[in-house]
Amino acid sequence: MALLSTAHDSLPYIDRAPSPSSLSTARALIAADLDPAAHASSPSALHPSLPLAHEPHFPPLTQAALDTLAQHQRDNPNNKDPLTAAALPKGIDLTRYQDPGAALLSSTDSSSSPRTAHLAALRQAHTALAHLHSRRLSLAALARFGANAHLVANAQLEAELRALEAEVASAAAQLAGTEEGRRREQEARAGEVRGLEEGWRVGVGRVLEVEAAAEGVRGEILAGRRGGG
Repeated sequence: MALLSTAHDSLPYIDRAPSPSSLSTARALIAADLDPAAHASSPSALHPSLPLAHEPHFPPLTQAALDTLAQHQRDNPNNKDPLTAAALPKGIDLTRYQDPGAALLSSTDSSSSPRTAHLAALRQAHTALAHLHSRRLSLAALARFGANAHLVANAQLEAELRALEAEVASAAAQLAGTEEGRRREQEARAGEVRGLEEGWRVGVGRVLEVEAAAEGVRGEILAGRRGGG
């Protein structure tokens, strides 16, 4: 097992290397924590705390097909002889839906009398007819009650769709109401906003006029000082 033969140093340039006695003690503790029998039989056995791997359980027909494929791969490791569909197990016996008369009569032993062969064919045909009749009844019941179940499922989906459409319509109405309220609030505050903007422009203009007048006065003062000097 890799846990017993591999050690990863977290701080190799800071921590001191353990002494041989410390390593042997640690490995003994690890071995005691593991299953001794499992580790002795398989050194690569996993720790018992790890969960077991999931084992799939296939139906008999699927398992038979998988076994056939596995056997074919073992017999043909290089895949020189591809596996055909005829070699796989059949899931549905189609002969029950075929006319048994001609096949049965052709396969009947020549030593038997024609009457025996026809009786055997008649019995098999009667069995096939009974089976097909039961299948027809099952399909008719499925067509009748399955359609109702299908309609009920469609009705449930339609009701869910209508509920979702109602939620969408409600959200759209709330959005329209919010937009309308926003528009009204802005229109109601439009005059105030325009007044504030106009006041800001007038104030900025007056500030500029004051600064221009101050520059004029400063120029006059400088000119008077120069003339007096």
